[in-house]
Amino acid sequence: MKCCLLTHIFILLFYAPDTKLKSVGIDLNLLCSIKLSDLLDSYHYHNYTLTSTHIRTTCLGCVLLLCFVMFIAWIFFGEKNWKLAYSNDSQEDARLRNAARKRLSWVLSTFNSGLLSVVGALYLNEYTRCFNNPINLITFPMHAAPEVWYSLTNVGYVTMIYFGIFNIAELVWGHFFFKEHLDPLTAMVHHPLFAFIMLTGLSGNALTILKPINAFLLTPILGSENPLVQFFVKSLLPATAVTPYNTFFLLVCLEEVPTFLLSLGTLFPALRTDAGFGITFFLFRLAMHAWFMWWMPKGFPFYCFILSLVMHIFWFKGWVQKYLPTMLGTAADKKKK
Repeated sequence: MKCCLLTHIFILLFYAPDTKLKSVGIDLNLLCSIKLSDLLDSYHYHNYTLTSTHIRTTCLGCVLLLCFVMFIAWIFFGEKNWKLAYSNDSQEDARLRNAARKRLSWVLSTFNSGLLSVVGALYLNEYTRCFNNPINLITFPMHAAPEVWYSLTNVGYVTMIYFGIFNIAELVWGHFFFKEHLDPLTAMVHHPLFAFIMLTGLSGNALTILKPINAFLLTPILGSENPLVQFFVKSLLPATAVTPYNTFFLLVCLEEVPTFLLSLGTLFPALRTDAGFGITFFLFRLAMHAWFMWWMPKGFPFYCFILSLVMHIFWFKGWVQKYLPTMLGTAADKKKK
């Protein structure tokens, strides 16, 4: 049933008449004409020229991409994977099926973190030339202009659209396929929070998602002069509005490197590296994150940096308590020998 749901989504999207898609501002020709050279063009890292058709088509493209990844993941890592040897013993069978669901829960995260790590590295190199001189990562924020942090670019806009959809998609997918492996903090809190941040960066106000509720529910029922409607339109929306931005998010996408190592090690135990995860987590999610936060202009993204830094410290504390004593003990034993 769950597989059929994904299959039906593919069929509906693939066979949707192009004329109907264009009527809602979606152009499939844009998806078919994408070239790698366009994605790597420096122009798209510094300028914002997207139209509403580009944006809606991007949303469809992200949905198609994530659906494709989920479908492939279900085939190769799902609970009914033909490679998985189930046991006639009910307890052992339950354990194997649970292990399969756990492994499946990391597939989308592996894809997402790998993709964002590459995008983040390319974006940082575009602004800092850190591939030639890594020290530029340290000196860059000290001299970066405000627009480097708070502006719109084509690559940034597309990436934020993708990441917002990813957070929603993983929650929905997890609800159907591996509900018991959705962590309360990393999924139930993190994903809605970052979907909200992405929507805020794209629109300037995540509460704009409530505008249809006002237009089709509150105003028709209560009337445009109702105090509640007036408060929503004239007070709440303006008070929470910020300048749309996306560049700051691209500057920290490299923080997904430790997540990629963790996810990859979960899918393929032979590639697991606890030390690699801890080192990259400290370098990117603590040191680089705090250093960039120190120099960035104050604004909504700045407070998002603070919130995420607190969350990173909490996660790193857990890693230190669980793995560092073992790693230090192993190193000490080798020295004794």
